[in-house]
Amino acid sequence: MHTPGSASRPTIRASRESIMKPGRAIGLTHCPHCGARIVPTPKELKHWRQAAGLTQRQIAARLKITAGHVAHLENGQRSPSATEC
Repeated sequence: MHTPGSASRPTIRASRESIMKPGRAIGLTHCPHCGARIVPTPKELKHWRQAAGLTQRQIAARLKITAGHVAHLENGQRSPSATEC
């Protein structure tokens, strides 16, 4: 639950409701408030890139990361992290 007057953050909701088990540890891939998954899977990342008609080099240039890092994200060797602009 968010406290009134605190800095607001954009809400990201999963397409499906997550079922949280009591005492289950929540990783950085899930919302600490509702437990919904907020980090896309490697398969989703690749699908979105291909649906946009972009190569790994093109998406890397737009995200200001290397094409190798994009490849690592798409094959699950690395996890995406959020950064502030």
